[in-house]
Amino acid sequence: MSIETLTVAELASQDPRWIRVFEQYHIDYCCRGDSPLGQLCQQRGIAIEQLLQTFQSIALQPPGSLLHVQFWDLPLVVDFILQNHHRFARAALDELAQLLPTVLKHHQERLPVLVSLWEIFQRIDREFRAHLEREEQWVFPFVQSGELEKIPPQILDALRSEHDLEAAEFERLRTLTRDFQPPPIECRKTQRTYDLLRHLYFDLHQHAFLENHVLFSKLEQALQQRHPEEA
Repeated sequence: MSIETLTVAELASQDPRWIRVFEQYHIDYCCRGDSPLGQLCQQRGIAIEQLLQTFQSIALQPPGSLLHVQFWDLPLVVDFILQNHHRFARAALDELAQLLPTVLKHHQERLPVLVSLWEIFQRIDREFRAHLEREEQWVFPFVQSGELEKIPPQILDALRSEHDLEAAEFERLRTLTRDFQPPPIECRKTQRTYDLLRHLYFDLHQHAFLENHVLFSKLEQALQQRHPEEA
C-alpha cells in the first residue's frame, strides 16, 4: 500500500511524528482523519514529496516522548483524555473567560478584531464545555466500568459531528488572529490570550484525533464483537 492511500489518521497512529508534519501544513488529521493523504494533499496543493521531506527531517531529531496510543486499553485511553485534555480544556477556557473581557475593554478601539474574537470564543466556551460534559456523562463512565452496552446508540456519531463544529470555530479563530500572532502592543494579558488560544487550538486537534480515531474506533470494534448481528 502506497503512502498516498493511507489515511492521515492511520499515519498519525502509526507514527506520532506525522502529527507535527500535519500541524505544520494545516492538514486536519482529527476530523478529516479518514481521508487519504494523497487526497488531502491534492486538495491543498501540497506535494507528497514535500511532506515526506519534512517528515524525514523530523524523524532525524530526537524522538522525545511518543505515545503509542494504538496499543492502549480503552480505560487507559479514557483516563488519559480526562486527565490530559479535558482538564486542560476547562482550565484554558476558564482563564480565557477571565482574560478576554479585560483585553477587550482596554484594547478594542485599537484592535477591533477583538470584538469578533470574543464573539467566537463565547460560542466555543459554551459548546465545548457542553460537549465535554456529554462525553463524561454518556460514554466515559461506561468505558471505565466495562458496561459498553449502556453507551447510547448514535452517541459516537453525534460527538464526532460536534468535533467538526468545534474544529470549524477554532479555524475561524486561527484565520481571524493570523495563526494566533499577537498584535504588536505591550500587554502581557494580550500575549497570554493569544498564546493560550494557540495552545488550545493544537490541543483540540490531538484531543479530537484521540477520540475519533482511537477511542471511538476501538469502542465500535468492541461493540461489534459483542453484537456481531448488528454490525
